[in-house]
Amino acid sequence: MAALATSKLTLKYPLFCAEYLDESTLLIAGGGGESRSGVGNGIHLVDTSSETPKLTTSLDLPGNEDAVMSLTILPSKAAVLAGVNQTASILSAGSNAHFRTYWLSDTKTEVKEISAREYFRPKAWDDVYQRITKSSASGKYAVIASSVPLVRGEGVYGGEVVVLSVDEKGFAVFIDRIINDSEIVDVDIIPATDSDEKEKNIEYVVYSTPSSVYIRKITPNGLEAERQVYTLPGGPKAGSSTRTKPQIRSIKLLTPSVFLLLVNLPFRSGVELQLLSIPQGQQATVLESHTYHPALAFRAGVSAATSLDILALPEKSISSSSTSQQLVLGIASADLSVVVTTLDITWLESGESSRKVQDAKFRHFKQLATSHSFPATKVAFSPLSADKTKKEIQLASVSASNTLVIHKFLMADENFLSRPSVFRDTFPILLFSLIFIALLAVGLQLVFEYRGNLPKFDIMEAWEDIVETMKGGAKLGEQEMQKVEKMGQKLKQELKGAGRGVREGLKKEVVQGVLEGIIGMG
Repeated sequence: MAALATSKLTLKYPLFCAEYLDESTLLIAGGGGESRSGVGNGIHLVDTSSETPKLTTSLDLPGNEDAVMSLTILPSKAAVLAGVNQTASILSAGSNAHFRTYWLSDTKTEVKEISAREYFRPKAWDDVYQRITKSSASGKYAVIASSVPLVRGEGVYGGEVVVLSVDEKGFAVFIDRIINDSEIVDVDIIPATDSDEKEKNIEYVVYSTPSSVYIRKITPNGLEAERQVYTLPGGPKAGSSTRTKPQIRSIKLLTPSVFLLLVNLPFRSGVELQLLSIPQGQQATVLESHTYHPALAFRAGVSAATSLDILALPEKSISSSSTSQQLVLGIASADLSVVVTTLDITWLESGESSRKVQDAKFRHFKQLATSHSFPATKVAFSPLSADKTKKEIQLASVSASNTLVIHKFLMADENFLSRPSVFRDTFPILLFSLIFIALLAVGLQLVFEYRGNLPKFDIMEAWEDIVETMKGGAKLGEQEMQKVEKMGQKLKQELKGAGRGVREGLKKEVVQGVLEGIIGMG
């Protein structure tokens, strides 16, 4: 279903963070950093329930500190964890309380800082900041990651991930840290699904470099041994990063053994979505993939991705051992647009607390113009409303051009943004086939008229036979049937005067070849 409405809000400084507090309240943050230009820093709550977004609560941050570069809202909704560097003079002295905790009032009318801590351990702070901040769905753990690898006098100081134990008010306790020679491009965290592990408060953290994926088990006492579970074919070597090779951009855990990757292809030539599974004790394997190349006039596309967010819709039972689920993906593109894609998964319950992917399919949904002047720095979906009669979801994007853009959609029902359609999947093939047959018919018409001077007939007679066959065998919806009938009108204009010899050929080729062979609705 198409976007119902699009709205925009312009602030006074660049925006780098966006996350929904609830279905109609968005938290955004950013700033100009430590600047003498007068560009400030701040955190804002935005009411997105009306046609035009409205700022409801704001917290202005010190202008001599850095901008808010990352944040996450704890599941308790009582606190926000964020990454904000201190002043340049403090950084030059070798210190930086970069991990900030902000309190949120129950009424959503007040935000204030309650703590600032330092967890990273670089030898110098230039160009280092808290690039990634994420919390677990359980609210028990949080992970943060530094910006870039650094080379210091004592050797290579790589990207860093810090795992923290947090309470509902955002107070954090250090658990463990991870060091890698390469840049940390993304991190995710998910609770265990095994009942025994749940009782022990065990969760899983996954992180990626430009070319590899690593996973570790989190316990209250620390991290267990690290496993490298995937290496991107053709990716850059450890410690290096280059646009001439494919690079991982984002990673999302769906279960402790199933994850999603977003890969930027070389030279901004597109992106690839990959769904992967980690067999017990083995390397991850790609189950399904989908590639976007740069957009053209009649083709949606992505040149390079800058951000990814996922909304998991409620599962629907298929049988006693399987369920279906649709995931909605929002991808911010370097060409200033946002692409929405769905991933339809059939889950197979393989044990008391484990599940496997039985079937999966990516489907393009829509490409949205954002009206940002720079690529989006963050995209975020709103959570589903507790009121099941409300079927609206929102997709927000923010940019360094000081802008917030919100797209609103209506879901097809509580389980689907867009229902899977065999006709939609095969429509391009069907259309191409019909065009080819139409051109063939024109050529045959010329031959028949030249050789036999055969009488003419109405092409719509043959087309009506095709439409009736499609109605009976393809189970198309009313809108889809209208598209087919419109194609028939166009064919009528192109094929006026087609000979009788073409009629049977059209019926045989289209009805038997296209419908049975291409659509395969049986």
